[in-house]
Amino acid sequence: MQINFAYKTQRLPWYGWLLAPLVLPANLVVAMLFGILSLFSILFFFVFPEHHLHPWDMEGTPHQRKLLAKWRSHYAHLGFIGRIRRAFTRLQRGRGPSA
Repeated sequence: MQINFAYKTQRLPWYGWLLAPLVLPANLVVAMLFGILSLFSILFFFVFPEHHLHPWDMEGTPHQRKLLAKWRSHYAHLGFIGRIRRAFTRLQRGRGPSA
């Protein structure tokens, strides 16, 4: 069995090479923006864990949902410095952002 690819490679037109030096910096800028956005997202979920869904929100029993609501109400009363302190305490205990 023989596979025959019937396409031809085309050379880049002359004006394409004028655009090539613009494409790399544009890609770098977009990649850096996505990197900054992902870093912000990770830090946001680490400092504000009550702002996103947990497994108990979807699959939990009524008692678990009640405990989660209680935890969220207590966590909502923390100030920003208290949240940072609690996040570092969790890191020192070995419970990372996903715990």
